[in-house]
Order: sequence, then C-alpha cells, then structure tokens
Amino acid sequence: MRECVSRADEALNRRDSVREELIKTGREVVRASGYVITSIHAGRLSEVDANLGKLAENFNRLREALRNQPCFEYSNLVIDYLSEYVEAVAFYNLTKNKKLVTPEELGVDHVPYIVGLLDLIGELKRYVLNLLSENLIREAQEYFSVMEVIYEHLHHLDYPDAILPNVRRRIDVARGVIESLRSFIVDVRLRSRSRKEGSASQD
Repeated sequence: MRECVSRADEALNRRDSVREELIKTGREVVRASGYVITSIHAGRLSEVDANLGKLAENFNRLREALRNQPCFEYSNLVIDYLSEYVEAVAFYNLTKNKKLVTPEELGVDHVPYIVGLLDLIGELKRYVLNLLSENLIREAQEYFSVMEVIYEHLHHLDYPDAILPNVRRRIDVARGVIESLRSFIVDVRLRSRSRKEGSASQD
C-alpha cells in the first residue's frame, strides 16, 4: 500500500507542476492574444506580426505542457486559454486574408474553436463600427456578413456545459450583438443614402 501511495504522490506532484506551468503559460497566451487584437484595431500593423510571434511561441509552450499531461486538454482552464488564441488568430486572418481558419489549421479541439469564434463576434462588431466611422460601409457590411455566418452555423449547438462550457450564454450574447448592429448598419446606410440624394438634388 505504501508503494502504491508513493507512486500516486509522485504522479500527482508531476501533474500539479504541469498545472502550474499551464496557468503561467496560459496567462501569456491570453496577454499576447489581447495585444494582437488591440494592435489590429489600432491599425498598428508593425506590432501585429511581433505580437503574433509571441502568441505562437506561448501557444507552442502550452501545447508542449499538454503533451506531458493530456488530462488537462479539456479542462475549462485550458479551454479558456485556447479560445483566446482562436479569437486572436481568427481575427487576424479575417482582417488580413479575408479567411476564416479551421480548427485543424489552428491546432485546437472543436470546443475552444467554437468558444473562440463566438467571442470573435464581439471583436468583429468593434471592427465594423470602426469601419462605419470611416464611412467604409461596404467593407463594414462584408464583415457583418461574416458575423452572421458564424452565428448561423453555431447557434443551433445545444449541449450541456460539460461538453460546451457557457456556449449557450455566448450564443445569446452573439444574437443580441448581431441584432443591434444590424439595426445600426441599416440606419447608417439610410442616412448615407439620404445625404447622397440631398447632394444630388442640390446639383
């Protein structure tokens, strides 16, 4: 019995060490993800690549730790870290390449991918509003359409939190974001059309 407990203690100690490493590295993933998103919104393109490099480095460190203790792969802790990574890299690829990346391309499971895409809708709203403030209505409409596509493909997912943590709440939030933004875009387009018609009548 003593030998069994001793082996268990050693195994749990290794697991706890990996957990601490995951927490430390995961925080760096979250921080780097935030920097990527912020630099894109701010138009600081020179910073985007550097922040992406830091994010990739920390993501690889996180994956390496998970290889040592795969039991943490589906923990809410790790799902949160990976979903932040998904959100940042997906946002970058949409704004840079007009492409929605797949979970296989990102190297993540379906759960953090879905969570990250739902959170991405909020960042896209902010991006669309910035485009509208610059009167880039057509481009804003394109990104709004991406938001709608993401929502339409994910809103029917109905699983318990043990399978998809907090996804129902995120879906509800995404629906509210899209509905309010749709109304705002319609109003902007109507006002833009009215200004054009008024300008034409004066000519």
